[in-house]
Amino acid sequence: MNKKSILAVVLVLTLLAGLMTTAAYADGESADAPIKMDYHDMDNSVYEGAWVSTGLGFDLYLPVDWILVNIPAEQAAAGLAF
Repeated sequence: MNKKSILAVVLVLTLLAGLMTTAAYADGESADAPIKMDYHDMDNSVYEGAWVSTGLGFDLYLPVDWILVNIPAEQAAAGLAF
């Protein structure tokens, strides 16, 4: 094959890849749509743990074998929560 035919094949494959990507989002879903996760999305049979609210605007899912330690008062005063 010469250079022109190789270039033509590459361009056709690129065009087909673009068309397939467009067809994948034809159902109204956008690639830019934010991913929305919920606590109920987790499979409880796989993960064993508990949700802990941080009070800082997010929650943490801690495994059952998580080791809890007491935070010294000076670190707590500096804002260290966990």
